[in-house]
Amino acid sequence: TVVRISSSLLKDLNRELSKSIENQIEKFDENILLFLPNLTKINLIVDDKKYTFTKKVDEMDSKRIKLLIESPERNEEVEYCVYTPQNDIYIEDRLVRMAIAIPRDKNVECDRPMYTFFPIGKQDSPFNALFHATFDLDDNRETISKLDINKEIFKELLKLYTEVVTENFCKTEFENRCLELLCPKNFLRQFWVGWFDSPFDSSEIKEYYLSLCREKAKFFTVNADFILNSDKPKVIEDATEF
Repeated sequence: TVVRISSSLLKDLNRELSKSIENQIEKFDENILLFLPNLTKINLIVDDKKYTFTKKVDEMDSKRIKLLIESPERNEEVEYCVYTPQNDIYIEDRLVRMAIAIPRDKNVECDRPMYTFFPIGKQDSPFNALFHATFDLDDNRETISKLDINKEIFKELLKLYTEVVTENFCKTEFENRCLELLCPKNFLRQFWVGWFDSPFDSSEIKEYYLSLCREKAKFFTVNADFILNSDKPKVIEDATEF
């Protein structure tokens, strides 16, 4: 997809709108390519300035996707592991699309919003990962509507997230990042508020997520292996018990 914008066009617009378009181009969110399966490349051309965003899917492993960014301001490459549910998910007789994208490099910070194909302006991702789902949005597309179906969708996202993290990131390949990824960004906030933004800031959803972690979380053993909490490991509090 190629979008060409000329400075003469911008001049014909009022100053405020023209500046808004320029800012949107400079801050374009390339991560939408991760969630738009039929789109692999976007070129934005403003006079002599060119912004190119390219998605490259690994031929051997379709879950590994690289995003290449080339622009006057930055040139970089970021690789993600992108996961989708193994089976179709229906909520209230509606097919729900969702995906989780986790950066392979632990030093990459996902300071981004959640997505319904495109960024949901004021809905931050609660983890160091990108969350996409076909939520019902408010009219301004800036927030997720306070509907019961959205809460059920978010629960399915949390379930998918805990599954892919515990199954894939408790490996030396990913530097055993399991517990790090499972901790919400706002984990250190006190009491039962703050982990998830509205409309998901209820104690019910928080307790649901904790139950998923209790079921799926793996613990590193002295034998360089992992065990599940559900395996009911014996906890040794006194060394004389050995």
